[in-house]
Amino acid sequence: MRLHEIIDMVDKNIKRPIKSAPRANVNKTNYIGNGNFSAVYANSKDPHMVNKNSIALTKRVDGFDAYVKAIAESGFNGVNPYLPRIYVRKQFNSSDDKTAFKYEMEKLSTLSDLRFDEIYAAGEKVGVSEESLAEILNDYNNSISANDDESAAEAIDFAISTVIQFIDDVVTGSAVSADMQLNQAAILIENTLKISPKFEADITNSNVMFRRSPVGVQLVISDPIFTHK
Repeated sequence: MRLHEIIDMVDKNIKRPIKSAPRANVNKTNYIGNGNFSAVYANSKDPHMVNKNSIALTKRVDGFDAYVKAIAESGFNGVNPYLPRIYVRKQFNSSDDKTAFKYEMEKLSTLSDLRFDEIYAAGEKVGVSEESLAEILNDYNNSISANDDESAAEAIDFAISTVIQFIDDVVTGSAVSADMQLNQAAILIENTLKISPKFEADITNSNVMFRRSPVGVQLVISDPIFTHK
């Protein structure tokens, strides 16, 4: 599903009690991967979407769910390119007042799939300093001159880390982006972090992903909140 206008997320609160949260089923043909609290599966009806399901029940406020609801309530769902596009949210209630969630959302790609020119262009777009851009370009050019594939891969990793660190600085308020839509997304995340003292900003290489668009690579802050126990 590819939309370029405001997405009205379908929000369902399912009252039917559940005994336990579903486990990550690595044997399913559509299994993509999982973390500590959720598993991701390909959507059988739409190749551009995935299903993200809880694999842990919780009584606490959940950081990702708070992020999803903030996106839906903000009017930026499908509008701000730095935010993931969420189409359906389902909340399930267990017999002891714990909750589990299922989401239908856009399929994103990991940063490890980026070419150097793509992550460099993304760094320019968000406003990484000229000094830092020159450093990562020089590092990459040296690896190419040496005809060293391992060094080239390390240079790409360094470029990715530099861009992610800048996004983290924007989200935590120590930097301002040249892209106003990134600043807008950062404010949404900052406000969501205030919902619970257990929330902490978590901007890492695995929590920022990307989508390709007709105008190039677009970084997406996919899961920026860690929830402490």
